[in-house]
Amino acid sequence: LAALLAAPVYAEVWTNALGDNDFANWANWVIDGTTNNPNSWNASAGNNWLVNLAGADRAVVGPGQIVLGVDRNVLVGDAEASPVGSTGELLINGGTLGINRNLRIGRDTVTGFGLVTVDGGGILEMGYGLFVGQTANAGSTFNLVNGTVNVTTQGNRSDGLRVGHRADGNGTLNISGGQMNVQRGHASFSDDGNAGEATSALNLSGDGVLNVETGNIIFGGNSGGVNVSVSVADSAFLTANSVRFGEASDSQVSLDFSGGEIASRGNVRVGYADDSVVSMNITGGTLSALTSFIGFGQGAGSDVSVTMSGGEINADRMGFSNDETAEATLNMTGGTINLLRTAGTASHAGGLRMQSAGAALNIGGDAVINAQKLYINDGGLLTLGGNAQIRVAGSDDGENNTFDFALGLVPPAFGGGWDEVAGRIAFASPGAVLSVAGSSETIGTNPEVDFLALFDAAIAEGIIYTDVPGGSLEARYDAAADRTEVVLVTEEVPAVDLVIFREAGILYLSMDGPAGTAVTIETSTDLTDWSPVDTVTLGAETLLWSDPDPEHAPDPNRFYRGRLDP
Repeated sequence: LAALLAAPVYAEVWTNALGDNDFANWANWVIDGTTNNPNSWNASAGNNWLVNLAGADRAVVGPGQIVLGVDRNVLVGDAEASPVGSTGELLINGGTLGINRNLRIGRDTVTGFGLVTVDGGGILEMGYGLFVGQTANAGSTFNLVNGTVNVTTQGNRSDGLRVGHRADGNGTLNISGGQMNVQRGHASFSDDGNAGEATSALNLSGDGVLNVETGNIIFGGNSGGVNVSVSVADSAFLTANSVRFGEASDSQVSLDFSGGEIASRGNVRVGYADDSVVSMNITGGTLSALTSFIGFGQGAGSDVSVTMSGGEINADRMGFSNDETAEATLNMTGGTINLLRTAGTASHAGGLRMQSAGAALNIGGDAVINAQKLYINDGGLLTLGGNAQIRVAGSDDGENNTFDFALGLVPPAFGGGWDEVAGRIAFASPGAVLSVAGSSETIGTNPEVDFLALFDAAIAEGIIYTDVPGGSLEARYDAAADRTEVVLVTEEVPAVDLVIFREAGILYLSMDGPAGTAVTIETSTDLTDWSPVDTVTLGAETLLWSDPDPEHAPDPNRFYRGRLDP
């Protein structure tokens, strides 16, 4: 203790001198260079409250304890400011802590590391903000297991929540229960204006809640190659005015979404900044932006990849590759996307829109997309496979057509023609369906669009096409369901049973199949080069065939096969 008192005083220092871990016990603090009781949580001379001991010597705000008005900042794991230790730990398990300014965890130097856990009770206020992992360290962490944490951010401050703050910051926020309210400012991960790599993580699980009341949640808000990982699972809930993935140039963000809900009161921007890289794996849960859009690949050179095998996405509208140099890919094998105009007034409200050539939508499995409009004129490729369905309800805004490629039906002299349609729709499986409600529409003063005629023309022009061997596209109207649809039709290949056997030294081929089926019999000695030797037509009875070339009979290394003629 004498050595501690002789050290320079940078803050009011936690010592756990009594060994009871009691944060509220003055005897566990060195206050203004002494052990005297100041009877106040106002740090002298602008100093801070420093917790730089952990484990058995951690600081604890226990059940029933109320510690309010702590001023200025509480620093947990601040090696640079500490005359003792470099690792700090604070546990709140039933008590209440109120901080007038900031709670800063793991600030300064590579040796500083902080851990804060709230498991019951909570933090009533943080007047400026919560900072987790401000500089390079082993990964300072805030755990919310139970209770309530309020980041109040008073006055003209807007610090809010910042994880992996500053250049080289390294922080993790784990919320497995309870609720964190960012009441003013943003929730930012790997942010701030100091260029340099920063690492951060958000793990939201159980019934945990992160509520950003008046600001945005930003993943990757600092230029310079930041790395952010986000996991949302179980019945967890995240909400903010806007949700942004890849806010700054060169940021790298990954999302693993298996349950719970991410609800934006405004838009969701994915790959927002130039050269940002975002990957999303959606296996469950709900992502929603009911009054605005979800945009994938908005910044120049951004690269967005979304894999969706389950869950649900709900939005007013959705766009891919907003910038002509952006790449945005959706690989969807399950789950549902619902794009139904709620409050949007944009021309593509309620629509699924490919906005440039970098858009690649691969919809397969049992995936379903429900939309009011489908826009492909600006480029991109939409591929339908498996039993995927795109169900278009039809425009209801009175101004804009359901399909923008209806422009192909407009004569070039009036600004139309199929040359104006840059996007394509490919069918890869006979189980896939593109359908629209009704048989035709008349929007405003636009000419009537007959959906069957539109689909037939789009197929004829190669706008809607298939590369499946033996496949052809068919547009048809289902009167019972009042829907017009495009499906892939393939020729049914007859099944032929072929058996090869020898009898009395003679090789026979036995063939059964639909009567009238033509079979070409081919032979080879190396299984590589095949030559036709005969063509037969099946009848009602089993057909027995033997090689008519006597020179072939004695060759034990001769092989035979049957090939169906078209």
